[in-house]
Amino acid sequence: MKKIYFIPAVCTVFIGIHILTDYKIDQYVIALTLIGLIPWAPKWLESVKFGDFEAKFRKIKEELDATKQEVSLLKHRYSELEDDYLNECKKFDPDASPQVLNKLATSLKGKAKGLSSVDFLFRDLNLNSPQHIAFGAACAMQVRPAFHALDAVTNLLSALAKKPDINGYRLKTIYRLLMAIDEVVRLNEKNQDVELVSKKQSESIKKMTVLVVDNPQCRNDDTAKLASKIAEKL
Repeated sequence: MKKIYFIPAVCTVFIGIHILTDYKIDQYVIALTLIGLIPWAPKWLESVKFGDFEAKFRKIKEELDATKQEVSLLKHRYSELEDDYLNECKKFDPDASPQVLNKLATSLKGKAKGLSSVDFLFRDLNLNSPQHIAFGAACAMQVRPAFHALDAVTNLLSALAKKPDINGYRLKTIYRLLMAIDEVVRLNEKNQDVELVSKKQSESIKKMTVLVVDNPQCRNDDTAKLASKIAEKL
């Protein structure tokens, strides 16, 4: 089958070279591009010699292999950073003093700045999420405002506020989640050119703040005050 299509394929390559050469594009680059369209051509090319064509092809192949290896190493490194962040989140102690939790928050925010993405923290964020994940997600969002994660955090706060005992969460965690929302709202308020928070999201946030203010655990706490301030900005 390869032999049958060999001559037409080669003709296609040389015709393509002839046409595109008029645009002063390097002939070898053109040829490699056209050959790349032929599934079996790269393997065939490895076994033939055509001037310094083979050398250029092999060089490009080596560069591609090196790039793939670098990408693989980067993915591994990013995975390590995410694991490190999650391990830091696990240091969250629901019975710790406010000072200890503030210190942990500072550490998490520092680590979040080095993450390539914080999406992994919000992917499955919900009422059943461990509190240390919610705390870590809130800290990350403060320094890496994830506008696409706004709905997840708003929905979580609404669900927590509907629970009289806020699902056993520390008020510090609720406050951190609100701070994350506040940061996004602040940026939206500051940016007049592009709407970063939609009207629908604004309405959802307002409804959430009402629930927080009315919650018996939050009512007389700073969380209620922050919730009210957020609502005033919308």
